[in-house]
Amino acid sequence: MSTPAAPPEHIEHAEFAWRTLSEALDSVPESDREGFLLRLALLAALDHLDAGTLTELVAEARTR
Repeated sequence: MSTPAAPPEHIEHAEFAWRTLSEALDSVPESDREGFLLRLALLAALDHLDAGTLTELVAEARTR
């Protein structure tokens, strides 16, 4: 059983997000990359996620 392909707009969004994050991470001093990622995750969570969704995403990230 195969997984259906993602719609092109999802792939484009994922590519844009990856490039944006990659460029931002490259611009942060290496000693602050962990702090940058934590601040980014907190800002995204506060702006877009409820507690249940955040908990689910944290669990998913741990398994990847």
